[in-house]
Amino acid sequence: MRAQAHPLLKEEYARVRAGQPKPEMDTTRYRLDPPPLNRHNDISAWRSALENAHSQLEHQYNRCAPRRL
Repeated sequence: MRAQAHPLLKEEYARVRAGQPKPEMDTTRYRLDPPPLNRHNDISAWRSALENAHSQLEHQYNRCAPRRL
C-alpha cells in the first residue's frame, strides 16, 4: 500500500492543508492524582493510586533502559 493511500495519512494531510491545529494530546493517563475527596479515608483508594504511581515509574524506567545499553 502506498503511503498516500493510507486513510490516516490522507486525513492528516487534509487537516494540515486546511490549516487546522493538531488535536491536544490526552495526558490524563500520565497523571498522578490522589483519590477523590470523598475517598480520602479509603485505604483501597490510596493503594490504587500507589499502584498507578508504581506502574508509571516502571514504565519510565523501561523507556530509559534501552539508552543505558
